Amino acid sequence: MERAYRLVHGLVGIVLEWKQATDDQRQWLIVVRNFDHAQHLAVRFLAELARRAASDSRIDVVIQTDRDTSAMASFPPDMKAIPRDVQLSVITSPPIDAATAEVIAASDDTVLELHFPRLLQYYRDRQNSFAAAQLALRVLAVYNRRGYYHEAKSLLPTILPHFDLLVDGDQSKRMNSVSEINSCLVASGDGEQALRTVRALTDQYITEPHLLANINYIFAMHHLRYLDAKDTESAEHCLLLAKDYLRTLDDHPTAGEHAFLKAFIDNGLAFLRIRQKRHQEAFDLCRLAYESVTHDLGESRHLLHRSVLQYNMAQVHVMLGQLEEALECYRAAIAMDPFYAEYHAESGSILEQLGRDADAIDQYTQALEYSPPYPGVYLRKATCHARREEWQDALTCSGICLELTPDQPELHAARAEIFAELGQTDAALAEYDRAIAMTDDSVAMRVNRAVLHYNNGAYEQALADMDEVIARDSQNPNHYENRAAIYQAIDRQDLHQRDLSMAEHFKEAA
Repeated sequence: MERAYRLVHGLVGIVLEWKQATDDQRQWLIVVRNFDHAQHLAVRFLAELARRAASDSRIDVVIQTDRDTSAMASFPPDMKAIPRDVQLSVITSPPIDAATAEVIAASDDTVLELHFPRLLQYYRDRQNSFAAAQLALRVLAVYNRRGYYHEAKSLLPTILPHFDLLVDGDQSKRMNSVSEINSCLVASGDGEQALRTVRALTDQYITEPHLLANINYIFAMHHLRYLDAKDTESAEHCLLLAKDYLRTLDDHPTAGEHAFLKAFIDNGLAFLRIRQKRHQEAFDLCRLAYESVTHDLGESRHLLHRSVLQYNMAQVHVMLGQLEEALECYRAAIAMDPFYAEYHAESGSILEQLGRDADAIDQYTQALEYSPPYPGVYLRKATCHARREEWQDALTCSGICLELTPDQPELHAARAEIFAELGQTDAALAEYDRAIAMTDDSVAMRVNRAVLHYNNGAYEQALADMDEVIARDSQNPNHYENRAAIYQAIDRQDLHQRDLSMAEHFKEAA
């Protein structure tokens, strides 16, 4: 899901850079028809485009909606709205014919993703609900791989009425489809519905031991991760039952086909052991699972899945404080899947903990190269640059992070400190203004802003900040000493002495 959100920011960036590249000084107006039917990522894209374009890009986003004024209050302030009854020219895609429908249906996932809405509408127009369900199930799997979980979930009303016919008595197909449905539900935050749906679609239908093992693994993950009420005892019962089902296949000719299932069940058990604070057992389970898969399948096969097992081992090493060992696991994972940005980002975090900021910056740079805009990594990279006193790089990275994720008062405050270090007082004050507007109760930020105002000779503004600070934190002697200095600067000796006395009083009380 996070990667899908980063894709949204990448698309917004394309639009903004396109506008800039055309050197078109005119105002652009983007009108969104049928906004009330937009799905999760489309709404997020339009909101982020409206927000990021609002400052200086000369792009307005206008949505056409039937929603009332109270509902509109939840939309970003930069997004404008017009009623649905306003007449607009309508752009429609022409309906497809039978030959085109056949071509789209036979296409690979990339072509299908581009054109499936027209194909879905083609089936619906002909009241062929089964063909629509077949298509929706296929697209659901594509969307899950992309991280478009809410969009995948929206296909379930088309799929579920025909589910039994779609799997046609094939237990493996049923299990694979149930796993896909479970994935989109839990990833979109609906664990309770996911568990109900899995039970309804598998109870009394699944009898093969390896599939029962898979179901119990899914149940365990619900109890450990996805349900509001976590239940480690039920999770352990399900995981041990899953291992028992697989153990019945040890002498079966198909035993080797279930190597990954066994490995991920053991990794699930390792996750449980971590929750139980049995960290060494967790690591041993991860290590043995990886060694078993590698032995059964070879060093050069299934690199993607095996890199995930290395990642799991790295996570346990971190929990045990074994940072160098964790780095080795990440290096192994990167060797198998070198373009997975998260491995580089996690490596950078460990390098930071080891005090190796230059190496961390290298890893963060790789993560940014292999990912759409990645706000968390920009933040970590900015922090590393700041520790190395590479102020301009720190400002650049933190500025990008704030453009992507604006509600970060502490980051504005950090940027203020950098500007103050560079002697750019006005820029520092502007950053403190933004930070304090977001978190009005911050005493430290107001104190720092007061110091800047004082050094700038703006005594009234400094005094206003310190008055507010003392109103919020009235027993700190340092605040009175700071305000006393301001009173002295404006030649109010009576108030200067009063605050010095108050400072002494609270020092004695402490």
